[in-house]
Amino acid sequence: TVHWSRMSRFGTAALAAAALAVCLTAGRRSPRAGAAMLAAASAVFYLLGPGGWTVVLGGIACLLAAYCMQRQHFGNLYGSVYSLGAYILLAGVWVLTDSKILLLVSQKAGLAGLISYLSFYALHLPLLQFTIGVLPEKRRMLEILQAFYSGLLLLLMANFIFSLPYLNVLVMAEHLLMTVTIALILYHGFREMRHGKNKALGRVMAGYVLFAVCSILAITIYYLDSSLPYSPVYMLGIFGFILLLAETAGQRVLEQINENANMAVYAKLAYRDVLTGLGNRAAFVRETQETKQSAAPFGYIMVDVNDLKKVNDTLGHPKGDALINRVAQCLQRAAAEKGNCYRIGGDEFVVSLNGSREALLACADRIREEIAAADAGSEFPVSAALGLAWSEDQPDPIPAQVFRQADDAMYADKKRMKASREAEIERHGHPICYKRVHQSKKVYNRKKIKATDKELPSFFVLFTQSASILRL
Repeated sequence: TVHWSRMSRFGTAALAAAALAVCLTAGRRSPRAGAAMLAAASAVFYLLGPGGWTVVLGGIACLLAAYCMQRQHFGNLYGSVYSLGAYILLAGVWVLTDSKILLLVSQKAGLAGLISYLSFYALHLPLLQFTIGVLPEKRRMLEILQAFYSGLLLLLMANFIFSLPYLNVLVMAEHLLMTVTIALILYHGFREMRHGKNKALGRVMAGYVLFAVCSILAITIYYLDSSLPYSPVYMLGIFGFILLLAETAGQRVLEQINENANMAVYAKLAYRDVLTGLGNRAAFVRETQETKQSAAPFGYIMVDVNDLKKVNDTLGHPKGDALINRVAQCLQRAAAEKGNCYRIGGDEFVVSLNGSREALLACADRIREEIAAADAGSEFPVSAALGLAWSEDQPDPIPAQVFRQADDAMYADKKRMKASREAEIERHGHPICYKRVHQSKKVYNRKKIKATDKELPSFFVLFTQSASILRL
């Protein structure tokens, strides 16, 4: 039986080391995945293996998870996970040394006893640090308790170094301080729960109640008859306490993950136009700030959709949204991976490119071709005015100046297109955008609107009449 017990302990330790190696290997590629695997391995060994080795492995898992959370900028929660991991690790070391398992490796009983005392005295330091995260209003009180525990730990080390006969006094002081600590935390914790200020405090207080009951029972057994096995009672309280603290930390981690996911969605929406999926004005401003820091040449293509208001007023806003989306798709196809497209206003877009002036001109040509192709297959007119500017052509090649130049060129193109359209009305009595409408595979020509020079209606009236013909 003793041989099998030793073999099972060493086998569990070997399996734990193998699981740790596998999890660390996975953690190189994905720190979160490695931490999750290590936590799962800890849970398995907790259920199947000896308590001491399992608790040590669980402490290492928590410390690794906290390190990964810190690297992934996981808020301030990693500090609580660090504290929980340190507490679990010290608890595991105390269980191993107090249960004499360490003597299987080393026959130095004095060393095992020293490690047992040191881990027991240091056990409450990370526990109080974890409690500070749960009861931040009582930080000052908990830090004072930490100072007392640190002082006792230093006195214990001095007692061992100088072989002083005050070990029993230090043990009594530790037990007294434990009792005071538990009483204060339970008192203030239940006050917080009664006022309903901290919803996550319930599980922590349940753990402290279990820990308090087992600790007081173990201390009572120790002082009544030290030959009785008091350690298992205290271990039971520690294990139950660890499980409840781990559950609390897990809930906080899940809440933080959900919050980070929501923040990522909000951050994405903050720089994304919902209708078109392109970058919005905020994204364009952010890019201009980055462009200022670069010396590479750049250029902008301003695009303004024609007659969006008339489409909204005559055909309805869904058709206006379809027009915006169609132009946005044209820009994406034309820019491909060579430039970035942004919708910076209701009917205004901008395409930014780096590279050469020839690439900018070629992109503008592709935009015109894409818009012409979209117009040919659309039931409503699809057209846009373009203006472009290149940084090396400007005396002051800053993004604001280049953007202003592209905007001026776009408005000049818009005036030219408007003048061309009015000339078409003068010659034909209707604008060139009156085109055939495909309906049920039959082609219907729109009626031409004749008008004399004196009775020439505005383009808005012409567009309204053409829309009514479309509905018919």
